[in-house]
Amino acid sequence: IAMTACSQRQKASMLVEDYLEEALPYPDSYEAIDIYVDSAFAPYDDRKAFEMLNIIGELAEDLENTEKEARQAKASIAMWSRAGSEYELMLRKEAEENLVLSIYKIDSLKKEGKKHYEKISKILKNEQEFIGYKVKHYFSAKNKDGKLQNDSGLFLINKEFDEVTYVIPLSEYNQLQEAFVLLETQLKELTPKLFVDSNDSVQVYHAE
Repeated sequence: IAMTACSQRQKASMLVEDYLEEALPYPDSYEAIDIYVDSAFAPYDDRKAFEMLNIIGELAEDLENTEKEARQAKASIAMWSRAGSEYELMLRKEAEENLVLSIYKIDSLKKEGKKHYEKISKILKNEQEFIGYKVKHYFSAKNKDGKLQNDSGLFLINKEFDEVTYVIPLSEYNQLQEAFVLLETQLKELTPKLFVDSNDSVQVYHAE
């Protein structure tokens, strides 16, 4: 017998409350504000796809930092191009070594990032698959410091509607959805890029 929307909300509220009772530092302070229940579909609501996007994000952030280090090393080499003293020659040699290491790391990061990018691109081309339910929940509770604050989360529930299988902050879920939209746009435009949702913004890198 299919559940009505009302019974879904009630069941979701019970499951989420049971989960938060174990997860919150001060469960007695918990107070529900609002809850929304909807069907969940892979890949957009799939934990594995979330984790893959996060890996891409970490790789791209590391790539950005390494490219910055490479530029700094090049600038140092140029600055010490006419090095005369032993100390200046040492600084130039150190910069050259750093540049070589950065170049190798950049190449490795681009290859690894492109591999994960191609994997998730293939997943997005598949038909959507029903995997359970997603619950957006807004609530208030005390944090670990004992301060009362409003919070929100995205709770994934299995097909049987009897277990919370995964939880992430709602803000992070929204960022992941933005990343999915960006990736789909790139696929439609046939513009292969390595992208990342980091520091609360989406950054785009051309894959080489």
